[in-house]
Amino acid sequence: MTEQHPPDPDPHGGTPPGGQGGAAPGWGQRQPPGGAPYGSPPPAWGPQPPAPPGRRFGRGVLIGCLGAVVLLIVIVAVLVLAFGGSSGKKSPPSPTTTNSGVRSSEGAHPPAADVSITSCELDPSTSFASAKLKIINHSSKPSDYSISVEFLAANGTRVGEGGTLQTHVAPGETAEDTASSPTQATGNITCKVTSVERFSSAG
Repeated sequence: MTEQHPPDPDPHGGTPPGGQGGAAPGWGQRQPPGGAPYGSPPPAWGPQPPAPPGRRFGRGVLIGCLGAVVLLIVIVAVLVLAFGGSSGKKSPPSPTTTNSGVRSSEGAHPPAADVSITSCELDPSTSFASAKLKIINHSSKPSDYSISVEFLAANGTRVGEGGTLQTHVAPGETAEDTASSPTQATGNITCKVTSVERFSSAG
């Protein structure tokens, strides 16, 4: 006949199923000091801090856009005040630098308007073309004139060019001069003033 031994008590204080001592927390479970079984969630240590609020990107973008618009309006207003007042006013003619160092303004009478051709012909004895010029000084100062004249054949070909210099023509005064071609020509010719430079007379 086999002897039966009572079950060995659990070294951690538990009893196997069917043993004495009340209901066990479970077969094979061990309890740490304090009574809570292993694997249980830890006790709460106090209220958790609230989650940090999300950044409000929308408000920052809106403020930045409004600032850019205000800056643009200010720039436009400054430009209008700076340049708007001068619109509609006719600026005076730009002065030109003369060879004598005196600065004068062409005004309403440019130098080309002071010179006209009174005759254009060939000298019958030399066959050189010449043009007689009439100069009227429309400026307000005594002036010197440098004039160039082009001589053209009947077909439009240039046959020569000449020039002349008239000095110290008083305001409103009329002067006459002649420009001649250094080359000979034949047939009918045409004379044309190509350039007129007017300088304030020195002295």
